[in-house]
Amino acid sequence: MCNKRSKTKFEYFIAEAFVTVANGYTGQLKNIYTMKKIYLILLLAFAFVSAQADTFTIGEISYIIEDDIQVTATALGTSPQGEVTIPSYVSYNGKNYIVTKVGMGSWGEVTKLNLPRTLTTIGSHAFYAAEKLTSINWKDLTALQTIEDRAFVYTAIKEVTIPANVRTIEEVAFSGCDELTKLTINSPLLEEIPYGCFGSAKLTEVTLSPNIKKIGSRAFSVCSSLKSIELPFWLQEIGEDAFTCTGLTELTIPINVTTLGDGFLSWCTDLRTLKVQSYSPLTATSATFNGIDKDNVTLVVPKGTVSLYQQAAGWKEFKHITDGAQAIELVGHSSAGQKILRNGHVLIQSGDKNFTVTGQEIK
Repeated sequence: MCNKRSKTKFEYFIAEAFVTVANGYTGQLKNIYTMKKIYLILLLAFAFVSAQADTFTIGEISYIIEDDIQVTATALGTSPQGEVTIPSYVSYNGKNYIVTKVGMGSWGEVTKLNLPRTLTTIGSHAFYAAEKLTSINWKDLTALQTIEDRAFVYTAIKEVTIPANVRTIEEVAFSGCDELTKLTINSPLLEEIPYGCFGSAKLTEVTLSPNIKKIGSRAFSVCSSLKSIELPFWLQEIGEDAFTCTGLTELTIPINVTTLGDGFLSWCTDLRTLKVQSYSPLTATSATFNGIDKDNVTLVVPKGTVSLYQQAAGWKEFKHITDGAQAIELVGHSSAGQKILRNGHVLIQSGDKNFTVTGQEIK
């Protein structure tokens, strides 16, 4: 059931939504803050309509009953502030419920959020425009499996560590997080970084799981502070405009990559070295390398393949093409070579020698 307080708040949001939208259409929609406010108000109004019949409130947190044992924690009809802790279990009308999801609400005054260990899903738009939210207890979220679209858009989150059981992150989940500087993906189950996921973040340090197979279009767009990134060993596809990172100076394309989207390095104006591990030039056109200065970027290719790249469409437009270190393919796929894990890093072991996945021998 929905208490009286929630209904009053619902009516307030509906009224404000209409007033704000009307003002926007009469010329008062002047900045992105107003646009975000309109969007958030309409989202909350819609959520109120959807949740009225199955919502109860304990303290500053509202809970939507999903079934006989599960609830979604929200801030619908409430306005929690400061550091907030959401419990793993709650009781209502003599029944006990597990908190398995957190959803959208008025989280705008929350600065730190301690989410429950039982959480499996962070819902769509959950913390949209929660501009004071700087911290999440990522290390405790051992049951988390899904982060839905736009979950952290426009938050002040500073660090993201994706836990080991996360299987899915949806589009634009962390876009517009202009305080986000550090990203660590620990989950071996996550295979894709989707469209626009970390767009406009101020990332300076990125560590990706070696099992990621796809980096989607615009995944790291406008991440101007990112100067280096080690791409995953099993990566197969890099989407269009995936890295529009003006500060990126060097990039290595791993040996398993088969697809490069148009402009995957768009506007990487500081790029000076592009290393490729594939012995056969990948399909490319002029559009593949849009936005980089091919006259001033050195293309480093496996030994013995310079002539192939000099003749291949797209690749031949690089003015400087040179031999690099022996690619790891011959080690990784030989009968003597095997992959090992050391100190959190994947290495290739051949005989008494160890190599990084980018082909560098470790002395």
